Amino acid sequence: MIANFLIAIGVIGILVRKDDKFKEEFLAFISVFFSIWIVSILLPYYGFDFTRVYHLTLILLSPFFVIGGFFIAEILQRISKKKFVLKKSAIFGLFSSFLCIFLLFNSGWIYEVTKDNPTSIALSEVDYPVFKDSEVTGAKWLHEFKSDGKIYADDYRWLLIIGFEGYLITPGCPYTFQQFCQSKLGEFYAFLGEFNVRTGKVYKSITVGPRVFQHVYEDYECENLNKLYNSEKVYILAK
Repeated sequence: MIANFLIAIGVIGILVRKDDKFKEEFLAFISVFFSIWIVSILLPYYGFDFTRVYHLTLILLSPFFVIGGFFIAEILQRISKKKFVLKKSAIFGLFSSFLCIFLLFNSGWIYEVTKDNPTSIALSEVDYPVFKDSEVTGAKWLHEFKSDGKIYADDYRWLLIIGFEGYLITPGCPYTFQQFCQSKLGEFYAFLGEFNVRTGKVYKSITVGPRVFQHVYEDYECENLNKLYNSEKVYILAK
């Protein structure tokens, strides 16, 4: 929020002042990017998702983070009647410190060190649709050797399965693993990836509002299934 506030101050300040240091073409680009930025905040559920356009607009808007900071320093200096004065070197030092902390949080390093809901794929074993070679091999084996039947995979592993089967297969959603086990669907297969086998859990995403999802992990134990495939913590079960 601090970064976004400073960017907004920087853009508005430059557009109001019409600084000669910036060409009219550049200011036109800035106006368009900033407008998209604002619309994506005001209309987040109608195609303008802020998380999707944020990094694209920052290609041109990111320098205004620093410019906005200088505008704030200038305003504080005027209000204090020059009693509050920050040198350029001090302002750049503050920006550098802020961006270092910003990077540590956004890279997931802080959350990994403090064990506070880690989100980094590179730094932790967080569950995410990133698949190992053994999982790809297992999905390929299932595609080549299975007979006709429905396939269960949880909401992350299903993304791997459709790469081989296409969207015509039956995804895990809306069924849970236990519902598959207890149902009379006839012949079906369950694909369990490395995370499923390691934790004994399957992942299900439940929609609770516009772009709001609840993440649920359930046990996958089922006595009625036979293990057809077992390789490097990848299981394929059949009913």
